[in-house]
Amino acid sequence: MGLINLDTYTTQYGYAVTNTYISVGDNDINLKKDDGSWILEAGLNIWHSKTLRESGAKPYGSIPIYKVLSSSEINTDIFAIIYAEAKKIYTNTSDDL
Repeated sequence: MGLINLDTYTTQYGYAVTNTYISVGDNDINLKKDDGSWILEAGLNIWHSKTLRESGAKPYGSIPIYKVLSSSEINTDIFAIIYAEAKKIYTNTSDDL
């Protein structure tokens, strides 16, 4: 499961790449309760393509996700919440299920 970023992504070395792949990959997803609120913390990685992600290539970069969840969100699909947050940053994406 992931997202394909249809916009151009510029790597840390200045290369412009299109159709990059965004996914949780092997990153941790943390859910903790703090002062009565549930906090979601996760990291997404950005690869040149899904094929390179699946082959074990290193990602270009990462996207930190931090969200305070509502009482109704705590019982929903955490991955859907993470990817919805990513879509706020990368607004031109295609779902890859």
